[in-house]
Amino acid sequence: MGVWVALSVAVVLLLAALALVSVATGLWSTHDKTGGSLLTLGITLVALGIVFATDRLIGYPLIGVGVLLSVVSLYRRRRKAG
Repeated sequence: MGVWVALSVAVVLLLAALALVSVATGLWSTHDKTGGSLLTLGITLVALGIVFATDRLIGYPLIGVGVLLSVVSLYRRRRKAG
């Protein structure tokens, strides 16, 4: 069971790092001017967090990263519109 937890934590950390690098480098901003891809990724991570909610070590970080990405996407969208 210890290996499963370590692997799960590694996957969650990898997803979070990938999302943060993508936001920091502006990877999606050149493809989608409205930030819809970032919002889609955030909603997907929240949904995965709900699916894996029985294991708090996996579910809660997924929900947290998903909400953070969604908020960043909405902030970018409002800043561009205003």
